[in-house]
Amino acid sequence: MPIDKYESQIQHSLYGRKLGLDKEGFAVAVPGVRVPSEFSTAGSTLTNYGISVLSGSTDAWTLPAPQAIGIRKTIVNASTLSTATLSVVRSTANGACSFLHTTATGGIANGGTRINLLNVGSAVEMVSISTAVWAVTANVLSSLYYTASTSS
Repeated sequence: MPIDKYESQIQHSLYGRKLGLDKEGFAVAVPGVRVPSEFSTAGSTLTNYGISVLSGSTDAWTLPAPQAIGIRKTIVNASTLSTATLSVVRSTANGACSFLHTTATGGIANGGTRINLLNVGSAVEMVSISTAVWAVTANVLSSLYYTASTSS
């Protein structure tokens, strides 16, 4: 399959024939998407979009409420300490938010206030389902790597 397979399907060109939209409105002819990222070594306020790579030992970071529905956020524990527990707590400021997550028994719970990334390499991916709720969509499904709670 040629790398420019969909280039001929561009209906609305944005940058010559290198980037455009097809008839369904999808971006066409882009080799990939570069996601904004940040690196933080001490607990602080994260951006509410993109990728956050955290390091430290037992710090806690604050995640603000999403600005709109459909925003993706990925948070990774990249500590140099193999047993570091890094926490992400919801913002309680104007525009407070919560985490929607699965429970240990497989149910769905809203009102989560804290996500703990246990051990190096653990990560969580979320998507905003409102301007007040982050839904966890992917994580390592093991209590060794990820927990969510309703206590700050």
